[in-house]
Amino acid sequence: MAINFTVDGPARLVRATVSGPTNATLGEFESFLDALVAHPDFRRGFAVLYDRRAVAAPPDDTFIRAATEAIERRAARLSGCRWAVVIGDQPALSVVHMTALLGERAGVEARPFFAPEDARAWLG
Repeated sequence: MAINFTVDGPARLVRATVSGPTNATLGEFESFLDALVAHPDFRRGFAVLYDRRAVAAPPDDTFIRAATEAIERRAARLSGCRWAVVIGDQPALSVVHMTALLGERAGVEARPFFAPEDARAWLG
């Protein structure tokens, strides 16, 4: 399981993909966040296209709370970011909505999408 990402500085865009088929562990998610905020081309306010369609099931509530706390701890670098989360099925929809509500405390706006092109359009 891995979260691979690229940072396009001129486009102000991060493309992240969860390889699946299982969810990332909290440690893997935190490693992703640490690598992202340390990336030399990453800046506050970048758009994040987070594709998790390869994951078979949504994460549980415990992971969601811990992941949003991990984002909050990095709010100094992540606030102002918009996260478009590309999902593959309906059960993930409510999870992303809950994550978005919790993520607002860190100044991160998130929305779920079924189509990558819709996610990209929302990101601008």
